[in-house]
Amino acid sequence: MADTVPALIALDARIEVAGPERPERIFPLEELYSGAALDPLKIAPNEIITKIRIPPQHSIRGTAFVKFSLRGGVEFAVLSVAVRLDLEDDGVTCSQAKIVLGAVAASPLQAYASQSALVGKALTEQVIDETVESLSAEIRPVGHHGFSGAYLTACLKTQTRKALAAAVKRALKPKMEFG
Repeated sequence: MADTVPALIALDARIEVAGPERPERIFPLEELYSGAALDPLKIAPNEIITKIRIPPQHSIRGTAFVKFSLRGGVEFAVLSVAVRLDLEDDGVTCSQAKIVLGAVAASPLQAYASQSALVGKALTEQVIDETVESLSAEIRPVGHHGFSGAYLTACLKTQTRKALAAAVKRALKPKMEFG
């Protein structure tokens, strides 16, 4: 699984796929994955991704990506978390949220219940703590590479808290203007 996929899904990326036997198709990146470890992609062997499209950014947005691995960027993630938080015009209330996890299952996972619980709330430390707790109940990482599911759940909580805090900080940071 590519480290970039959870981040692209968090940004609502759509992909274009082409092949000799079908017309070109455009669909959300998360629909590329089957969830089956032995047959992970929902495209034919003779199809390729020709484009990745990322829609325009919301005016008040914070994003973050964290990767936990034993040797940093040189190896596959033990787990990764991508977060996107869009705020209302008041600059405080969450209007949309995405939390996408990588390397915890056969395909990237979106924490639907946890991200939905952020919408309509001010992004305080208490709200982040509640989200982290609900996420650890919603997502059960599959043990891999010698790490147990329990260990990965603990890591998931730590990394999600880190990603949410970074995204909130970026969303609340005043935008620089040039010119």
